[in-house]
Amino acid sequence: MVNEIQIYKLCSIYRGSIYRVTKNRCIAVLYRMKTDLKELEKDYLEKLSKRIISLRKEKGISQEKLANESDIARSLMRGYERQERNISFGNLVRIIKLGFKMEVEEFFSDGF
Repeated sequence: MVNEIQIYKLCSIYRGSIYRVTKNRCIAVLYRMKTDLKELEKDYLEKLSKRIISLRKEKGISQEKLANESDIARSLMRGYERQERNISFGNLVRIIKLGFKMEVEEFFSDGF
């Protein structure tokens, strides 16, 4: 449970000042921020998975082969493509560099 001092610290980061911020108003703002971030994460996860799928199909690589070459588990790859799992930055770089054999900049240049 977040105590009142922690709430004021969080509010001060968002609002720029501690004074004139009521506890209830601050919680509403933080909840809205969290909801907005979830939507943003969901959108980018969808874009990432679509990009991975399109590149994989374009290069004619199976999901299993891409997972093996990227040195990650096949079940993880399936979860990434189905948007069931959040992809870590390390695994994304592995997929791009080892699996697709391309630069990170090149991966993000098209479709992003």
